[in-house]
Amino acid sequence: MACYRVQCNIAGQEENVRNMLLTFDPQAQITADAEQGFVFEVLTFEHGERGFSAIGRFSGSDSVLEERLIDCEIGDPRYPEADLDRRIRERIRLLCLRLMIRATGQTASPWGILTGIRPTKMYFYLSALGFSADEIRERLVAVYGLTPAKADLVRAVAQVEKPFLNNPADQVGIYIGIPFCPTRCHYCSFASYPLSTHGHHVPRFLEALAREIQAVSACLQSTGLKVNCLYVGGGTPTALPDDAFESLMHLLPQSFRIPAQGEFTIEAGRPDTISPRKAMIIKAAGANRVSVNPQTMHDKTLAIIGRGHTAAEVCRAVECIRAAGIATLNMDLIAGLPGETRDDMAQTLAAIQKLAPENLTVHTLAIKRAAQWRHNLADYDLPSADETAAMVELAAQVASRMGMHPYYLYRQRFILANLENLGFSLPGNESPYNIQMIEERQTVVGLGGGGVTRLVRPESGKIERLFNPKCPATYVSRIEEIISGKVKSIESLFH
Repeated sequence: MACYRVQCNIAGQEENVRNMLLTFDPQAQITADAEQGFVFEVLTFEHGERGFSAIGRFSGSDSVLEERLIDCEIGDPRYPEADLDRRIRERIRLLCLRLMIRATGQTASPWGILTGIRPTKMYFYLSALGFSADEIRERLVAVYGLTPAKADLVRAVAQVEKPFLNNPADQVGIYIGIPFCPTRCHYCSFASYPLSTHGHHVPRFLEALAREIQAVSACLQSTGLKVNCLYVGGGTPTALPDDAFESLMHLLPQSFRIPAQGEFTIEAGRPDTISPRKAMIIKAAGANRVSVNPQTMHDKTLAIIGRGHTAAEVCRAVECIRAAGIATLNMDLIAGLPGETRDDMAQTLAAIQKLAPENLTVHTLAIKRAAQWRHNLADYDLPSADETAAMVELAAQVASRMGMHPYYLYRQRFILANLENLGFSLPGNESPYNIQMIEERQTVVGLGGGGVTRLVRPESGKIERLFNPKCPATYVSRIEEIISGKVKSIESLFH
């Protein structure tokens, strides 16, 4: 474990430097002991009308490295004056990154200094200031340190997303959280409770959810708001017993009228929860998109990660969805699973090609705090960063051969190889809900267990978040409070 002492002569920037060091080396120890480890300093900072410059120094046991960074680009009149403070923080982070690369010989993250989960937001911000697509790409590389390939990816995704971001202010999305699963996968960090231990909560949970659905439906009608997308996730909604699932699917289209061109998605992530009857219930409710998530098509890996189903069950689930005539099928994969290589990913992708989904979402494994295996991660044989990156690249190549393009992306903390999660789609089959969740341009009302409401103020874009409890019992006990607060917030925003 490397130790560093940070010294910064720019007021208010020491924490910024510390955070960048820890982003580059999460195991680093920051110490006040001048005699221990490396010394990282930002020595000078000069600011003039046309920009600024800074010099940083990295002092090790047997070497001293210096790096100077000059930024005249911030003088472009398209930037508002308030951007200067942010640019100073960004440039100091880039200075840190360059020095750490030289000092350690390690490869930088392909995402440079961008640590947020929504890289495309920077693209749209610069676009709104009047920068062209080529100018934005140049800045993503030069200012933010992205590799050219990642800058191209951001531009490609943003250009697909753009037509979905100009919805009228009276349109909202709905998310329904069903926090139950057959079992809990070892990597999972979502609101998900095994039916074996929490199944007795299902009846009262669904009663409370029905009250919340009816109250929010009435509120939307009274405020003149229209629903343009409905997403039922969790958990695994299709893990509910058939009759309970059918009752919920009957209630949803009665409560929220989705236009013919709108999206109505059901997460059926565990293929062992799909039956011909469940698929027909989904179709009868008017849902036009279903997500069946194999994660991998290797039974050995499925057992290691606690999925509780086989690759053959994935194929049977897809047959049910196709037989029911549901328009769009999404399938999720994870790159970086224990024991897997790029050859394993190639075999999985070959199997997925035969199933011909309209959407393919490729996640890079992220070790989240709430995941079961975070406590014994050393017991798992995770692939190297290079191997994981090769899996992600291979998936992108196969998706392209399937006629798909990338249409949304996001990143997570603790993600392997500092990569990303990327959604691919056949043209015309994109999920507007996924795009809205990433770009946060539209209000999404979250209901049920773990549902998160994002209220977006039309005039400013500012976001207010409301959180439903993840625990089914807590959700039931607080349902009246949840409904009251949510309805008041919606009415205050849109009246």
